[in-house]
Amino acid sequence: MTTDMKTAIQKAGITLPVNRRIWMWLKDHPKSTGAQIAAVLKVPDNNVATLCKDMLDRGMVLREFEQRRGKVGMGWALRDVALYTVNPKMEQYELWSKPAKPLPLPKAPQKDMPKVAPTPVPAVMLEPGEFRVAPPWSAENFVQTITLRQARDLHNYLNEIFNPKEK
Repeated sequence: MTTDMKTAIQKAGITLPVNRRIWMWLKDHPKSTGAQIAAVLKVPDNNVATLCKDMLDRGMVLREFEQRRGKVGMGWALRDVALYTVNPKMEQYELWSKPAKPLPLPKAPQKDMPKVAPTPVPAVMLEPGEFRVAPPWSAENFVQTITLRQARDLHNYLNEIFNPKEK
């Protein structure tokens, strides 16, 4: 089946953009595969695949998958094949705009660490043989109890251990 437009274009010898030729082919032959379109229009398969994906993103064509038996390696197997059809909302060819890409998510705001009061450890003189039970250890308590200089020294020491400089 050929449309009047297609016939007129052929008579005039006008070359249309490939995406328009694909759309016109799909309008006349719904549920066509990319390989069928490429063979008929004499366009490389990868160009057809790219343009069909582009028109799919724009909402100009619809895609469904069908399992077909095809050659895979040395044998045959079932594989999904994409079938393209013109969107029924499109009466005639019009290059629709691509939907805007979603904006990247904003970075999460930096949360201040909650201020945790250090647990006081009373200074007690112990007799030989006496033991004191230490309060439970936590990173928050440790960070709250060291000075800035001690934190910098600890950072440098750990950096030397985990990121040794090659000599």
